[in-house]
Amino acid sequence: MTGSGAVARQLESTLRQFFDGSYAAATGSGTLALLSALRALNVGAGDEVIVPTYVCSELLDAPLYLGARVVLCDVDASTFTASVQSVSAVRTARSRAVVVPHMFGIAAPVN
Repeated sequence: MTGSGAVARQLESTLRQFFDGSYAAATGSGTLALLSALRALNVGAGDEVIVPTYVCSELLDAPLYLGARVVLCDVDASTFTASVQSVSAVRTARSRAVVVPHMFGIAAPVN
């Protein structure tokens, strides 16, 4: 699932040093990166993952692969990003994660 080879190891080492962290993993795709992040959060069958309605279909693949239910939230018509309010409107006790992509270079309001 993670990258392999000397270049991937060097990238991981550089990222660990830059972010002063203990772990970094290069992946072959964004879907695999998201899958790894959801696994780290222990997302699995019966959990819900909130995803904005306006995203590429690949963002749906990772939670579905883990057996989680994808719950769609609205996006703002001018920024195409989710908001705290739109996520809160669909959040339940089974919500385990929220995927917040920053569309078209516009940062989603996550605070």
